Amino acid sequence: MKGLQYLGLVIGSGIFFLAALGIYTTELNRDLTKVDKATGRVILSAVITHRAGGTRSFPQKVFMFQLNNINEALGTYRPEQVYTRLVENIKVGDTITVFYAKNRPHNNLNIDVYQIVKNGQILQDYKSYAHNNSIAAVFLIIAGFAILIFGILVIELKRYARQMDKKQSV
Repeated sequence: MKGLQYLGLVIGSGIFFLAALGIYTTELNRDLTKVDKATGRVILSAVITHRAGGTRSFPQKVFMFQLNNINEALGTYRPEQVYTRLVENIKVGDTITVFYAKNRPHNNLNIDVYQIVKNGQILQDYKSYAHNNSIAAVFLIIAGFAILIFGILVIELKRYARQMDKKQSV
């Protein structure tokens, strides 16, 4: 039984490590020449409160915008939730170029926007997007280690308690 418990812990922790590796290999090393790109006129822009993970996630401030030639609302999330530069530089009627992942909405908002450019000026660069995802990868690695250590601790404490019960009953 103990071997199966350890196997379960290793598999569970491995899932976290694989998720982190997936984020690292796909999201942190993306070639912007190979992603969806759209240039259009802004028809909507605002800072909104959004739940990226659905109703069970915490609401976060997100800068949301929509272009006249795209059928999905786009947005960008920053951990510090400061969008002053974007609010000041992206107004309704402006023409911008967006590098993003098409049709990847998170609760009706596509927050996989890699880079935003207006008049040749980069308003949001890909490095900031990659940085946010590297934070997620590190979190997953830490969570994987925590689950592994906590699981081993629980298994060993149960084993110790059984040994103590056997000694007391003798």
